[in-house]
Amino acid sequence: MTLNFNSKLTLYYRFALIGIFISVPIMLILLPADYFDTGESISVFEQLGYKDYYSKGMTRAVMHLIHFDFKIAWGFNKIAFIVYPLLSFIYLHYFIKHIYKVNKKYFPNNQFLIKLNTKILSYLKLTGKFKFKHKKDS
Repeated sequence: MTLNFNSKLTLYYRFALIGIFISVPIMLILLPADYFDTGESISVFEQLGYKDYYSKGMTRAVMHLIHFDFKIAWGFNKIAFIVYPLLSFIYLHYFIKHIYKVNKKYFPNNQFLIKLNTKILSYLKLTGKFKFKHKKDS
């Protein structure tokens, strides 16, 4: 399969996205749990003068949730126990969607990837987030 410039650019873009999807969680796991606990807050709400707001301490709480420090995370922000699982699901969903698109377009004959794509496709159908175009019979 020969690729034109736009296809190569799209391929590199998708591989870069997949690399980012993989490297960000690994980086957050490797950082210590208290990495964001110190330092000056750069929150826009605090710069505007607000004292209490719902997202206060969310980054610190999520970082402690990643490292299973539930008591400390509860102290920073209780809403993180709802937000973190939802964000993780959305993150995983888009990662799977990009893997599916790369496998389908650029590696259509690889048997392992064909089996992987059938599992991914069943997941995407289950979530209802993947639109299918039906070809009309001619």
